[in-house]
Amino acid sequence: MANSAEETVSPTRPEDEKLGIGANLAYGLQHVLTMYGGIVAVPLILGQAAGLGSGDIGLLITASLFAGGLATILQTIGLPFFGSQLPLVQGVSFSGVATMIAISGNGGASVGARRRHCRLADRPADNAHILADHPLFFRRSSPAS
Repeated sequence: MANSAEETVSPTRPEDEKLGIGANLAYGLQHVLTMYGGIVAVPLILGQAAGLGSGDIGLLITASLFAGGLATILQTIGLPFFGSQLPLVQGVSFSGVATMIAISGNGGASVGARRRHCRLADRPADNAHILADHPLFFRRSSPAS
């Protein structure tokens, strides 16, 4: 009797259910449309905040779609020690949007860009290699100098 109880087929879990081709296509389309909105939203937000033209925003969107597609393929196919080999869609993260907007609001000016408009403050020559790129050691050049 114990053997017959162990031989009974356990009920199929919903996640193990085999779907037909129609359901697979419908769920796949839903997954892609949801992913597309998430991948396109970040470049649109950043491009508008940075004041980019429509061509540059289109380039950001294209780069995001390409990177998301490449990451999805690598995640799905998997390489040794890389990828889960599950049909996961990779996209763009919203976590850095606020930081990137703040950077673009500052004009994205780097220390090198400021160097063209500023002169270095007086400082010891032996520390020049350490302090050369620090923004506190720049001051505005006066028009007279």
